[in-house]
Amino acid sequence: MSSKDSTPLFEPDGSIRTVTYTADPVNGFNAVVDRQAPGVAVAKVAAPVAVAQPVLRTAGIAAPVLRAGLGAPVLRAGLGAPLLG
Repeated sequence: MSSKDSTPLFEPDGSIRTVTYTADPVNGFNAVVDRQAPGVAVAKVAAPVAVAQPVLRTAGIAAPVLRAGLGAPVLRAGLGAPLLG
């Protein structure tokens, strides 16, 4: 009496491993493993729609708007004067 069968196994990477085995009283148990590479689907890539243009442009170097005199005090406070009235 002999028997023959096969079993497919689907691997996580998409390949298929098929084990075909035979068993008989003369040759005993024999297994043949066949591995098929995964079918690779080619994805279509869309063409770019448009190239983005910059929104802001630099205005260059601007001159100061307000000039203040340096070293001129705004408020004088007497130092060392008593606070008692």
